[in-house]
Amino acid sequence: MNLAAPHVVCIALAFWFGACTGDGTPPPTPKADDAPTTTAPTIDAPAATPTGTPMQLRLNSTPVGAIAFVNGKQIGATPISHTIYVTGAPVEFAFKLAGYQPATYTFVPQVAGEVHGRLVPVAIEPPTATPSP
Repeated sequence: MNLAAPHVVCIALAFWFGACTGDGTPPPTPKADDAPTTTAPTIDAPAATPTGTPMQLRLNSTPVGAIAFVNGKQIGATPISHTIYVTGAPVEFAFKLAGYQPATYTFVPQVAGEVHGRLVPVAIEPPTATPSP
């Protein structure tokens, strides 16, 4: 059995296609089912066009610096201006700050103006004394 011929063929194929099997024979031709699957890149859908009447609001808090949320979406630190789109549906305004209880208000906005969150400090319990032995 002459092994030189398969090696020559394999070397030639490796030169052209970059592959050989360990015994000197060319690799099997891949079937259509063996082809790698590719996924088309996803493109983010454009943001939905807001519906309703635009209304400019100023979000503020006591103390200032609370993070303001409108319908669960983080807006930024107070004080901050934000445009909402009034549809007649209730809107939830929330204000959160470390060391304070969150303040949440839900209502149907009627006029432009200010939504002011008043945050109450979280009560810190003093450590309990450990009895002496």
